[in-house]
Amino acid sequence: MGSDTTALLREAIVQVASRPDDHRRGVTLDLSALTYCDNAGLFTLLGICQALDAIGIRVAIPWTGVIADAAIERAVLQDRLPLHSA
Repeated sequence: MGSDTTALLREAIVQVASRPDDHRRGVTLDLSALTYCDNAGLFTLLGICQALDAIGIRVAIPWTGVIADAAIERAVLQDRLPLHSA
């Protein structure tokens, strides 16, 4: 996940956010299969999580994997991303 691939994630999130309120229970993201993850992608993900939270959509990232874990630690985002179960 890099700055060039987060556009797909943003598009998917916009579709989720535009659903009627009764479908806004939450979004669960699985980052365990990532083969690349840079700071730009992580900070874009953080912004997406914060924007969804602001409109009442809960985000959970229960699965990360080795690549995502290393990138999250390098960017010092362990306490800012919703790294927990849904």
